[in-house]
Amino acid sequence: MVSNDHFERRGGITRARAVSPEMAHEKAEDEAQQLAAHQSGQREVLGHRWLLMRHGQTNYNADGRVQGSSDMSRLSDEGRRQAQAVGRFLAHLQIDSVYVSPLTRAQETLEQAEEVAGKAFAESKVVIDDLREVDLHEWEGLYKMKIKETWPDIYNQWRGGNPAGFRLESGKYPIRDLWKRASGVWKQLLTEASGRDGAERLLGNKTSLLTGHNGVNQALFATAFGLSEEAFRQFEFPNCGVMELVWNPAEDRAREWRWIYPSRTEWKTMEETKLDLSNVPSASSEGGESESAESGGSSPVSD
Repeated sequence: MVSNDHFERRGGITRARAVSPEMAHEKAEDEAQQLAAHQSGQREVLGHRWLLMRHGQTNYNADGRVQGSSDMSRLSDEGRRQAQAVGRFLAHLQIDSVYVSPLTRAQETLEQAEEVAGKAFAESKVVIDDLREVDLHEWEGLYKMKIKETWPDIYNQWRGGNPAGFRLESGKYPIRDLWKRASGVWKQLLTEASGRDGAERLLGNKTSLLTGHNGVNQALFATAFGLSEEAFRQFEFPNCGVMELVWNPAEDRAREWRWIYPSRTEWKTMEETKLDLSNVPSASSEGGESESAESGGSSPVSD
């Protein structure tokens, strides 16, 4: 069932659902202003906020080609419109620090968003190499249908049948490696946030924007809450979708999370999220195709 606020629920999991930039813009400014007001009144209670944003649609997304961590694709016209729409939303928020993937599609999304917002979201932007998308090695640049026909069993693992066991013919384990990389990113970010916030680090009073990709954002979300690779594909990001999570530098795990763009959902704790996951069938048994993580295709959540 698709709800009126652009989010889809499957087996207890709230999944972001892509909408047109025009539809998103209708609600973006109003919701952003509400969110900004909420931020100002609740920031110390909720702690350090981390905004995970995915880039806009690319030509590879539209053509059904696998991107992975390659840097050949570029934003499509639709992707630029999406980036501009999310920029209007982010313009109303206070953002204290910005981190971005080294890949062009993520950096162009951030640039388009800031141009529409009429300001830089922070004084400087830090490029973190490990915010790049999942490394798909020999699959990168191939068409999804070709991969599905050539390696059907491996493709099924990639589609969510066995994320941790997903192994390319080259011997690489992309999802295992991605989870390790995401854990390392958090270690770096939390250490830096702790140093910046100083004596206030127990509460946190900052907001950081991370501009990345579908797969790496899923890994960042999952590792923040101590979830294994089996959570892969349960929290997919639409193009320019934004998830907010709260994690104070001095704490072992994130406290709670929610989607904030293209629309807002209710806060979820780690315990609630794990309970939801326990009631969800594997991605491979759900039936339809929900393309993801830099894999291309016409689905709105493809990457």
